[in-house]
Amino acid sequence: MAPKKLVTRFLQRYWRIARGLTMDVAILVRDIEQRCLLVQGSDGVWRLPGGPVLGGESAEDAARRVLSGLTDIAPERTELVRILPGLPGSGPDHVALFSADATSASAGAHKFFLPSALPEKISALTLLLVRDVAASRAGQPV
Repeated sequence: MAPKKLVTRFLQRYWRIARGLTMDVAILVRDIEQRCLLVQGSDGVWRLPGGPVLGGESAEDAARRVLSGLTDIAPERTELVRILPGLPGSGPDHVALFSADATSASAGAHKFFLPSALPEKISALTLLLVRDVAASRAGQPV
């Protein structure tokens, strides 16, 4: 095995042991009109609400905590849609994507958008996830 591959493999295993696995959550919140809640970051890019899973916390509890911290939305239930691998070299090791329905509440400074009318400055991952979930709910092939 080439020395570079050997060093890379060693460092990957070391970091798994030294820092453990990390997980974030992202929540796809839809209102009665099937619009999706997006939050605008300080960089002006729109994303799904999300944040880290804290030690001793379940992913579902983290999703509820993040959502209530950003908005006045307290969904009756959240549903795990899928667990996604993190992007190599940055961010968490995994992202748990949840969906939730908002029957009535304030989104605060954030906005709801129809999947067919998303803002131009949206993260590529958010765009993909919103369209993917919208298509699967409509029974269309993904």
